[in-house]
Formats: sequence, C-alpha cells, structure tokens
Amino acid sequence: MAYKNNGGPAFPAVATFEDGLKSFNNQIHGMSLRDWFAGMALQGILASPNPHSFGTERGNTPKLVSEIAYIYAETMIDEREK
Repeated sequence: MAYKNNGGPAFPAVATFEDGLKSFNNQIHGMSLRDWFAGMALQGILASPNPHSFGTERGNTPKLVSEIAYIYAETMIDEREK
C-alpha cells in the first residue's frame, strides 16, 4: 500500500511576477516534506561508519537503504501529526 501523506511542501514560497500591467502571485511548492525527511534520513544513514549494516537476508542494496530512509520519513510525518 502506498503511503498517502506526503507532509505537504517542504519549503513553500510565494513568488510575485510582474508582466507589463499585470502582476500575479504563484505558490512554489518544491519537494514534499516526505522527500525532504527521506533525504535527510538517507544522508544520516550513508554518513554512518557502516551504512550497510542493516543485516537482512535481502542484502544491503541501495534500494533497501532507500526504502529504510522512507520508512523513517513516514514515521516522522506520523509523529508530527500526533
């Protein structure tokens, strides 16, 4: 089952553009908070002295390490909503 809550935008911003006589605002969302948290978790995992020490039968592949980073991210989002 896919995780549905992406946490919203990680760095929302509003950009104002002026085009001749008109000006308008455009909200810029960028990456999701889920992706940001996963990237930060992945950075921490890979910075550890032994980033592939998860000891599973599936092997310690980049795919597995990425999946673990998203598990951390989703747990962080769930915790934020308590």
